[in-house]
Amino acid sequence: MKKETLWVAGIPVALMTLGLPRAALSQPVRALTPVVVTAPAADEPLVVRTDPKAPRQPVPAHDGADFLKSIPGFSVIRKGGTDGDPVLRGFSGSRLGILLDGQEIYGGCGGRMDPPTAYVYPESYDRVTVLKGPQSVRYGAGQSAGVVLFEREVKRMESFGWKADGSLTLGSFGRNDQMADVLVGGPQAYVRAGGTRAQADDYFSGHDDDTSICTLDRAHEDARTVFKQYGKKKGR
Repeated sequence: MKKETLWVAGIPVALMTLGLPRAALSQPVRALTPVVVTAPAADEPLVVRTDPKAPRQPVPAHDGADFLKSIPGFSVIRKGGTDGDPVLRGFSGSRLGILLDGQEIYGGCGGRMDPPTAYVYPESYDRVTVLKGPQSVRYGAGQSAGVVLFEREVKRMESFGWKADGSLTLGSFGRNDQMADVLVGGPQAYVRAGGTRAQADDYFSGHDDDTSICTLDRAHEDARTVFKQYGKKKGR
């Protein structure tokens, strides 16, 4: 029985070997270039925990959306030079909960011009946790995409003193980010104050840098064309 089993199993191998071109068999084995993947390790299914203070390439994140796009499953809808709306597995808006120290943030307006992540400077937080999927209702209902928790750790001081943390980021297109975090207190009480600021120039899209195409007259002409095509159909 053993001989018959080995003989039958060896037939596909022999046929496969005979079917290969001779050139393929004679080619030398080439070693591929190593690929390095940097990503936060997941210790639970559908849960990602990461340190926002850890160095990130090529430059530090300027808002919460820029930080989240480095986590698998996230993408970003660009809103401005220093702003973005995160998308998790195709879901965004109210379907993705953003909590800052336990408080859900809804953004500046209903049109998502200022999404909640626009008010998040990742480096000012101590821990970021992503809960993917609608399995948990601990942080509210309706969050079918998941929940993102930006949290600060409360570290009581053993003796009276103070601690400060800050950063400055300068880059192209007028990028200018500042962050400061100061903690003063003792074992019984403490005061913590922080401030962040992010600024960048407007970004270009299409042919914004071509003055022969992007002119005020061209914008008016395009607006009239769109109105003629779609305005009459709605009875305007």
